[in-house]
Amino acid sequence: NDLFVRGGGRMRSLGSLTYAALVRRHPRLKGCLRASFAALKSWARAAPSSSYKPLPWGAVLLMVRFCENRGWLSTAVALIVAFKGLLRVGELLRIRASDVYFKGSEVALWLLEAKTSKDQPVRIADTGVIWALRRLLASLPRGSLLFEIPYYRLRAQFKTPLQQIGLLPHAYVLHSLRHGGATEAFMTGMPLDNVAHLGRWRSLTTARRYVQLGAALLGEACLSQRMLEVSETLVQRWPWQVGPAQR
Repeated sequence: NDLFVRGGGRMRSLGSLTYAALVRRHPRLKGCLRASFAALKSWARAAPSSSYKPLPWGAVLLMVRFCENRGWLSTAVALIVAFKGLLRVGELLRIRASDVYFKGSEVALWLLEAKTSKDQPVRIADTGVIWALRRLLASLPRGSLLFEIPYYRLRAQFKTPLQQIGLLPHAYVLHSLRHGGATEAFMTGMPLDNVAHLGRWRSLTTARRYVQLGAALLGEACLSQRMLEVSETLVQRWPWQVGPAQR
């Protein structure tokens, strides 16, 4: 309760982590902290919900170019796959090379474990994504993870290019790719029903929370004039062969 008052309702994560750490360190305390657990649940209900900022497509391509120059092929491909496939980071990092199927102008990613259910296919009809995945798969054993990169490194290699292109690293998280992908799909003419299907949301209400047109345009406005011009050029040039290969 003291955290709630002092933080103005903004320090719930600290309270949750403190509770979890105490219970993990001293399991017998779990039954003695029922009032604390109830307070955290009430706090969650009282706190207003907020959405992550969507990353604009042009900014993602700027980040991809930065990763290419650093030789971070896995991260570069992960960025566009998460964006175009509206993937959660947990889903992204669990995909195996054997879960990728190419058919004509589409690629299907089979999610054996997803948030809402198991065995969900994600179909992406984007030539650039197909080229990038083929290039990445060429260097991987069939049964290996598609992205052989731990979460902490992916997060670091996500934050670094954000700063380099002039966006605030603390303003965006990896989940911003999912928000950005949904927003971009809707902005380019995809019906909301189709956006919800691609994002595997059961209701249109949830899909609408992910589509944030104003926030996406504001994100573009935060880029410098030079970066904005480069991003517009990259959007026009897409698709391209993502590379060079990671060393």
